[in-house]
Amino acid sequence: MDERKIWRVGDIVEFLPKPAPTPQPVFEGGWNIIVAHERTEHFVMRSAMLAGLEAWYPERTYWSNVTRRHPEPWKLKAPLFPGYVFSRAAAGQSFYDRVNAMREVVTRQRGDEVVIVPTNIPIAVGLLKSRERLLTIRAGDIERLQTQVAAGVFDETKGAVRGNPRGLRTGDAVQIIDGPFAWFEAIVAEIQSDKGLALVEVSIFGRMSRTEMPLDALKRIA
Repeated sequence: MDERKIWRVGDIVEFLPKPAPTPQPVFEGGWNIIVAHERTEHFVMRSAMLAGLEAWYPERTYWSNVTRRHPEPWKLKAPLFPGYVFSRAAAGQSFYDRVNAMREVVTRQRGDEVVIVPTNIPIAVGLLKSRERLLTIRAGDIERLQTQVAAGVFDETKGAVRGNPRGLRTGDAVQIIDGPFAWFEAIVAEIQSDKGLALVEVSIFGRMSRTEMPLDALKRIA
């Protein structure tokens, strides 16, 4: 039997109150670091966000290599810190619980570190720790980094200087004298004089990472 109400002109109706809006999570405080396999940072960030975490990683912009097949370069993007995804839980939530809820990964405890074991594709490999505690980056530092990304500080396609003005060579120990990594020390891994860039190895968050830097931003250490 169909019990649906049949409304007629003149009927008195009562408007039901609107349901209370679902409170939005508040993200505040420091950020933790999820260690990912390089080139899977986007998948890790997406999985973390689906699990209720706030997640982000900075990118740099650079020119593609010029080849016979592609004589005109085009802009490409790559993680500024390969293998790292910044993430934090909402206020009142456990970061570990949210990480455990990440799709495609499960976790297990091994000694003093939490190891993320992929169940599908090898994307996330762990959480960065320091002295047996999760390494935390201050919110202000991440906000400044986000501001720099938005301002194009890491856009290497803007006015890149060609050539190798300081005559740097592969294997040189150098000091970075400009940009967000100013006064970091690094080792030159590759010279790209045609682009005015060098691929350097620099210690970031206690782990050696490779990143491209303008040649004129490097100074050989005597």
